Amino acid sequence: MIDSKLINILKTLSKKEFKELELFINNPLFNKNTDTIKLLTILKIHYPSFTNKKISHESISLKLYKKEEVKKVRYVMTDLTKLCEQFIAIKVFISEENNHLLKAYQKRRLTKYFNQEISKKHQKHTEESLIRDENYYQQQQDLSELSFLHTLENDNRNIDTKLQDLVDNLDLFYLSKKLKYSCEIINRMNILKVDYDIKLLNNLLEYIRKNKEKDTPSITIYYHVLKTLQNPSNETNYTKLKPLIIEHLHRFKKEEQYDLYGYLQNYCIKQINGGNSDYLLKLFENYAEMLVSKVVIKNNQIAQFDFKNMVTVALRVQKYDWTANFIENYQVYLPSEHKTNAINYNKARLAFYQEEYKKGLQELLSVEFTDIYYSLDSRVLLLKTYYELENYESAANLISAFKIFLKRDNKISEYQNLTYSSFLKTAHQLIQLNLGYKKDILKIETQLNEMNQVADQTWLKEKIELLKTKEQI
Repeated sequence: MIDSKLINILKTLSKKEFKELELFINNPLFNKNTDTIKLLTILKIHYPSFTNKKISHESISLKLYKKEEVKKVRYVMTDLTKLCEQFIAIKVFISEENNHLLKAYQKRRLTKYFNQEISKKHQKHTEESLIRDENYYQQQQDLSELSFLHTLENDNRNIDTKLQDLVDNLDLFYLSKKLKYSCEIINRMNILKVDYDIKLLNNLLEYIRKNKEKDTPSITIYYHVLKTLQNPSNETNYTKLKPLIIEHLHRFKKEEQYDLYGYLQNYCIKQINGGNSDYLLKLFENYAEMLVSKVVIKNNQIAQFDFKNMVTVALRVQKYDWTANFIENYQVYLPSEHKTNAINYNKARLAFYQEEYKKGLQELLSVEFTDIYYSLDSRVLLLKTYYELENYESAANLISAFKIFLKRDNKISEYQNLTYSSFLKTAHQLIQLNLGYKKDILKIETQLNEMNQVADQTWLKEKIELLKTKEQI
């Protein structure tokens, strides 16, 4: 029972929403089944966790009917589930802008109030709303369509029905939506081995290139996103896209702002992976802008992976003071369950880059291996720290333990296993060479270059270059 749809819905409710649900099911307009009210009262005791194993059909039955009536309990659960579904649907309905009042006025032929309401909505959208995404044009198109249908129903074809506005906004909505999802499709095609058939895309791109719609932010931005995805070697596409996003960022909702910067970040990463190191600084600048504009702060939180990525990029461009300030000032935005580990781990990485290895080691010892992310990356950083401190015995012991961990933990994917195993193999060879065992450094380098998936390959190559220099002296 604790895994039922009913319980899973109840778990998602805030305290305020749970009280609202009680008012909802106590309203005879929505519910006349008093058993559902009693059932919710019984379940309320176990809110919000609902982890008590005593929550069962049998125990509920005894409380509801003083005897075992499991079948009846199931029926009541079904009724309460439907009421919960209605409640959460109504919550969404109320929170989202809609035109149902307009439709009601139209259906009842209350022309005066219809005109007043549609005038208010048009004014709100054209003057108050800064957002100009595809949903804005859909709403404008809906208003124009309602206005058009209203005049048709009243047999007044001489009135300006905004028919031109209707088709214009329909075009803008369609083009914005089509481009947005075409970008997502092409992005996936670049990453995954999948094929999509994006009908009419080339025709639409040619149309946009020639017509005024290219001046609509939601269209012109995704038009240039597409160009960066289709032709990443042409850096002009990126240089055109970046200022457009900065200029029109306020025209999009927070979630979409994050996605737009995501396209910029992915382009930079692709260029870096292709050997164009100039984009490392551009990547950092993008993250810094996301921080200033609070794009990266969602629901008053910074995801631990965004936090880690910003530290990584800042360290790679040697922005050590910026990194220290970032960790200190923005740690409050980390989710509480990841906060301590994220702070200690990223402080250890900062110390490592500043060659303060003993300080970094102390920070690392405070990191708990609570999830696979910290288990893997913390071990790698610890191994690198031992190596830099020339504590090769500890490094060798860690490699042995790391290999066992990779074999035994079933949460580690095949890709991760290969990536970290390749790192350990090369690191072990370098340690043996440092300990005086006969190893061919050029052979180690060749093997590393032939590996497709290696964690921290840049650091390994740096260590190889240092050893090659020592051999030449």
